[in-house]
Amino acid sequence: MIITAYQTLEDKDNVDEIETDGPYECRRADAWLGFGYYFWDTNMDWAKAWGEGSYKKRGKEYIIGRCQLDLSKDCYDLMGNVNHQQDILHKPLKC
Repeated sequence: MIITAYQTLEDKDNVDEIETDGPYECRRADAWLGFGYYFWDTNMDWAKAWGEGSYKKRGKEYIIGRCQLDLSKDCYDLMGNVNHQQDILHKPLKC
């Protein structure tokens, strides 16, 4: 299944780089589920809310990238797939 997905990023005035090199892997030590690619599925409002809570509250601007994702491949859907939600709770993460 192909979906439209959004990735919230810090705005570093690098739109051209984002369009060429994005999406970006999250490598933060405090990433929710470890290193990986984090996206908001279908609804850009969720990406905006993340930007407001994660970047704006720290005095930073944000930008939202949009891409198409194939969810039939190596992807966990933690919002809409109960099997994926249970799987992530019961299996150790390999990071």
